[in-house]
Amino acid sequence: MKIVDQSEPMKVFRSRIFSRIVPTVKDIGLWGREVQEAFAAMGAIEFAEVDPAALLANDARVAEEFDCRMRLSESSAD
Repeated sequence: MKIVDQSEPMKVFRSRIFSRIVPTVKDIGLWGREVQEAFAAMGAIEFAEVDPAALLANDARVAEEFDCRMRLSESSAD
């Protein structure tokens, strides 16, 4: 368990999860002292400064680029 917990893929996974969860919890008004302490104990408090609107905008951009590549791939296959 220790090896898996400290592995690079697990660190990336936790980073991606908390980069979404923490700013969302803060944005919807659940940012009380106990919640902040819990995120601090998990080592995820730094994600409180992430802009959730910027994340969503980036997600939309990535999705659009993916869709464009898929349409191009499909049209070249025809």
